[in-house]
Amino acid sequence: SAELFRTQMTDDSFAQKLTDLVGVLEKRSSIEVVVVLAVRSGGYQDLEHMLAFVGSMLCLLYLIHSPTEFQTDLWVVWLGLAYLTSLVLVRKFPTLWRHLTSVRRRRSQCLEQARCAFVEERVASTRDRSGMLLYVSQWEREVVLLTDLGVDRHLPQSHLHQVENSVRREPSWGAFQQKLLSEMAGLEGPLAEALPAAADDSNELEDQIRVRR
Repeated sequence: SAELFRTQMTDDSFAQKLTDLVGVLEKRSSIEVVVVLAVRSGGYQDLEHMLAFVGSMLCLLYLIHSPTEFQTDLWVVWLGLAYLTSLVLVRKFPTLWRHLTSVRRRRSQCLEQARCAFVEERVASTRDRSGMLLYVSQWEREVVLLTDLGVDRHLPQSHLHQVENSVRREPSWGAFQQKLLSEMAGLEGPLAEALPAAADDSNELEDQIRVRR
């Protein structure tokens, strides 16, 4: 259900492990990591209504071919009820039709929302421009890493692309979480080498995970 979908998103164990991992990365390097977890990044109302329309057309086929006769002047009522029922079911079980969307669309919408979060969470406000945004979207099964100028100058983007490409291959949300933790832990060495921790480092951005519904 949609409620279970949201509950899984904020699983305490995953959130705590991710928070602890951010602490390790920030202790070993001068990076400042902001984590944003989103239930869903895009609006898919067009697809929802298309599936509802398909449901109403199936209802029409039943009315036409059913051995039971239905009053034709009530067909519009049945079709309307079928449309609304289908729409409710589509919205209640969103994970069932995720693969009907294109990978390109899902990634594009996640990137757009990640860029908005980068600005809204003031990731670029650190003293040395050493901010990094980790944006995770559950429904799309996507992860986006955005870094500020100070990070870009020292850390090859290939490290970030490796994390993104590796994590998004996981089909289930559970496997996705574990792979994300593993891949982010693998950034500890490259970050420590590219942006070594300084004696006067301070925690400039709040470590608390931001959840967007």
